[in-house]
Amino acid sequence: MKLPFSFLSPILWACLISLVIGGCASPPPSPAGVIQVRAEPPNVRLIRNGKTLSILHPKLPNVEAWKFVQNGTAIVIKSRGQRHQPAAIELFDTSTGKLIDGVMTMMYSLAPGYPAWARGLGD
Repeated sequence: MKLPFSFLSPILWACLISLVIGGCASPPPSPAGVIQVRAEPPNVRLIRNGKTLSILHPKLPNVEAWKFVQNGTAIVIKSRGQRHQPAAIELFDTSTGKLIDGVMTMMYSLAPGYPAWARGLGD
């Protein structure tokens, strides 16, 4: 008994299967290049492939830490006015630089109930 597509050669089958699997397994398209973060007080510049992607304007001038979240589509920046003052922790869109959300630390820590994106940057 012959299968309906038995006339295809094994090489043709291999090519067809690799196209199907490759098409299904390929990641969604994304711009090439790693985003670099450059603190330029009072702003933060995001750079990809040597070109400015966006300029962020944190609430406070001294950037202490940052981390990418949401698969690199957003960045969290922790900034402070002076060393022993509360910090601002803000969520920005990486492509537009738009502020999405922000919280302030209180007594050098994040209280329970703060958003998940802010965790890990408390004092």
